[in-house]
This record gives sequence, structure tokens and C-alpha cells, in this order.
Amino acid sequence: MNILILTARFGMGHVKAAEAVEEKLGADPRFGKVETVDFIDYLFPHISRKIYSTFNRMVFHNTELYNKAIDATDNVSLLPMKAYISWKIGSLIRQKDADGIIAIFPCCSRYVAAYKEFTGDDIPLYTCITDIHPHNEWIADHTDGYFAGSMETRQQLIERGVSPDRIWVTGIPVRREFTEKNHHRPSEAPGSRMADGMPEGSAFSEATQMPAGSARSEATQLPEATSPRILVMGGGLGLASDQEKLDKLLSAVVGRYGAEVTVVCGSNAERKAELEREHPEFRTLGFTDEVDSLMRDSDLLITKPGGITLFEAIETGIPLLFIEPELSQEVYNARFAERHGIAKVFWSGDEVTPEGLMSFLRDGREMEKMERHMADLRWLYGRVSMTDAIDAIARNTGRNNGGQSRIGALSYGY
Repeated sequence: MNILILTARFGMGHVKAAEAVEEKLGADPRFGKVETVDFIDYLFPHISRKIYSTFNRMVFHNTELYNKAIDATDNVSLLPMKAYISWKIGSLIRQKDADGIIAIFPCCSRYVAAYKEFTGDDIPLYTCITDIHPHNEWIADHTDGYFAGSMETRQQLIERGVSPDRIWVTGIPVRREFTEKNHHRPSEAPGSRMADGMPEGSAFSEATQMPAGSARSEATQLPEATSPRILVMGGGLGLASDQEKLDKLLSAVVGRYGAEVTVVCGSNAERKAELEREHPEFRTLGFTDEVDSLMRDSDLLITKPGGITLFEAIETGIPLLFIEPELSQEVYNARFAERHGIAKVFWSGDEVTPEGLMSFLRDGREMEKMERHMADLRWLYGRVSMTDAIDAIARNTGRNNGGQSRIGALSYGY
């Protein structure tokens, strides 16, 4: 079974999720060729760089406009160039000899669904949602399966008309290096929270209760002599909060309390050079493929509440701090993290002080509570295998069930 993964570089989260899914499927003998394609690069090779740079500028400099654009997708369903793009999708499916498509960006789902409607092709379409809140752009007819990040995501999909038997709660996928050291079930007896991540009526469904987490020794305050290790990551596009204010906060924590601060700038060379010049007290890194190790070696992660970063943190068990989330999807993610007790959120940048940050860091009981809650979530989202779900759906839909494709059978001249 050959799988085509479609994604886009609007922020690096979708790309990271695609890498994680490709990695999972590539290691499973039930799947043949698994390949990821940047949907925007493929459709518009000559202007894709301009499209992405325009998006990045909007995120950095006009958050309000970005949020309005996202909100608009919940109210209208406008797909320009449907005929042309459907023709391109059909060509890509034939080129890759794909038996199924996984969409890891909203417009990919919409356009593949339109392609299926236009052509009558019954190729299975799976949508992997990379945020907790599934705005309407993620939802499309002719979608055979949705991979949801949480039970809340599942419930919102159901409220928007998606059949429960098409939703699989798998968590948001992250790469193997974040998960391989954490495959264990908490030892304490099940608690009161229900944890059925499989679709209703599924052969894999088994209603059980989610354990409350492993019991640990009584938490105490961290010794004053302990030097807390703080990791700061801005995601693929950099932190959206006030950089100067954050830099001053971290510098004060280093100077007054001896904290060790590591800042990962990614591809933002300008930000890296600025920090190296103005804040030599920080350990400043550019792009690194050691993020999982950095998370495991740190006591706290200050970052943007993107969906991928959130689940990378859950897998590594590092407590989270979010400062002044702005982008609409990140606000939803921050609320999810706060509600589940795995993050401290300062909704206003004025709320956080060096003293408040250190008080939070040295609250051993609070830190351990966050780690237990993350263990709960790891157990919950580890119960459902995306590969099993894809295999199960494919056996009952489309080409693998004797369905007949009509790729190219209909005219695109409308």
C-alpha cells in the first residue's frame, strides 16, 4: 500500500508532523512507498517562495489579520482553481502510484476532497489535524478518516457533523526520537477520566479508564542552590511574544538566580546574532537536530504553544510555560495545556516577573504534578496506532476493497 503525504510549510509544524507520519508508516511492513510532497511547491513551483514569505510576514507583523483569515475559514468555503488543482492532484496520484493520501495541512484536505468529488476517484483520504481546535477548513466531504489530537478535538469534529466512526484520537504525531524513551504505562490504578480514543463501533475499540499517573515520592521545594535549566524555543517562525521583554526577563533570571538559559533560534540567523551580541550569558543555538535531548535535559520549556511542540513536550515530559499567546490556534492549544495541567500560561506578558518565574520553577510539587499529567496523556495517546487505523480504513474503503477508480474519467473543463 503506497501512501502520499501532502503538507505545506506554513510554519514548520505541518512539516514536522509529515516527517513523523512518514517515519511511522515507513517502519511498518504493511506499507510500501511512503512519500511526502509539499503541496504548495508542487502546485505553484515558481511562486511558492513568495507565498510562504508573505505568510511569514503576516504572522510576524499582523497577527490580527492572520486570526481574521483563520476565522474566515469557519464561515466560508471558497476553493479557487478547483479544476486546475484537481487535475494536478490526479497527475500526482498517478505519478506516485498512491493507494491513499494523508493530508497534513487544511487546504490539502479540501482540495483532495474536491478532486474525489470531481473525478469519482475513491482513493482513501486521511486528514491529520495538527492543532487541538479543528477549524472548519480541516473538515471536508469524502474524508475517510480523521486523526485527532485530543478527545476535545474529537468532540468538536462530532459537533460539526463528522461521524464518530471516522475519528481516531492518536495525539499529534511527533518523530521517533521524542517517543522512543517514553513507551510505558503509568503504574497507578486507573482514574476517573475516560480514555477511549478509537471510533465508536471500531474493532479496535475498548473503553477503559485513563490512569492518573505514577505515584512519586512527596514533592519538595527545589534547593536554592539548584541552577534551573530553561530551554527557550520559538518554533519555526520565532516567538510571537515581545522578544525584548522576554530577553530582559531571562537575563534577570540568569543574573539573580544563576539559571542556565538555552535559546534555540532555528533558521532565524538574525535573532541568533542579536542574542550572541547582546546576551552572551545565554547559550544560543541555531538549527539543531538535538531538540529531544535538549528537552529531556531541561527543567522548563518556554515556547509558542504550537501543536507539534506541545506534543513533543508531552512525550519528553518537560513542563511548559507560555507567555502571551496571540495566534488563534495557539490560544486554543495553550488553553488545552492549561486545562490538562501541563503548562503555566501567562496570558499577559506583564504578569511574569523573574521572581514569579523562579517561584514557579522551584515549586517541586507543581513540577511533578505536570510531569504526572504528561505521563497520563502519553499513555492515552499511545493506545491508538495511526498505522492500524489507516490499514483498517483502507481495508473497508476505496481501492483496497475492490473499489474502482475513475481518475481522469471526467472532464476538467468547467
